[in-house]
Amino acid sequence: MTELKLLQCRLDGRYDIEDCLGRGSYAEIYLARDRAATDERFRYVVIKALNVLLQGYQDLDLESTLIQNFHNEAVALDRVRHPNIISRLGHGTAIDLTSTAFHYIVLEYLSGGDLSALSRREALGLDRALFYLQQICAGLAHAHECGVIHRDIKPQNLLLTADHQIVKIA
Repeated sequence: MTELKLLQCRLDGRYDIEDCLGRGSYAEIYLARDRAATDERFRYVVIKALNVLLQGYQDLDLESTLIQNFHNEAVALDRVRHPNIISRLGHGTAIDLTSTAFHYIVLEYLSGGDLSALSRREALGLDRALFYLQQICAGLAHAHECGVIHRDIKPQNLLLTADHQIVKIA
């Protein structure tokens, strides 16, 4: 497993990488401060970095497919702009501190955590659960109207604003 070396670096002269939030099979998620942000809501962002080497080997066909899927994700996020769907703020290609090239997507940061963590900490109750479910359904309905199918709805992909009043599909 080869992880990207991004902590404490500045990505594309703009994003100061502050923390690694997690890793999946082919992507690493980082919290970054956007030095160019003019809107305080987007001062902190999430960098989703595609890392085709996380599995410990390189497969050029798989890499090509993953890059295409990553591009498709960015395009889909642009097509489904909605208050209950996470916003894509940018994208690009960069190199890490060891000169490894990678593709990335910049997403809005939601500091309220995910619905899974919230429901483990406290019981939601029927009214609150329905409050969140209504927002999730609104986001999904909009995505479906735009021809986008999510295919991975789960509590970990349902992110909350700091005040826990808005849920967004990631």
